[in-house]
Amino acid sequence: MKSQQIPKTVAEHFAGIGLVRMGLEEAGWQIVFANYFSEKKYEMYAGFFPDTSHHYIIDDIFNLLGVTAVSPFNKSCHKPLVRRGWR
Repeated sequence: MKSQQIPKTVAEHFAGIGLVRMGLEEAGWQIVFANYFSEKKYEMYAGFFPDTSHHYIIDDIFNLLGVTAVSPFNKSCHKPLVRRGWR
């Protein structure tokens, strides 16, 4: 009997230009959601990954918490989850 393998999917919060995605994909992970609040970062990310428009949202993460329609196996957040401007 063949065992079912759980797909390795990840939501990438604070995706920036996609450097973490590069490493995750090399390790066999699939990005199903990404976000960042900068259009300039989105444009750079899109330059690396042609599927960007399908899963990348330009918005502050605090506007999106609890709204993500995907259910990833794992989440990536390579920056502290602290609202910009708070000290």
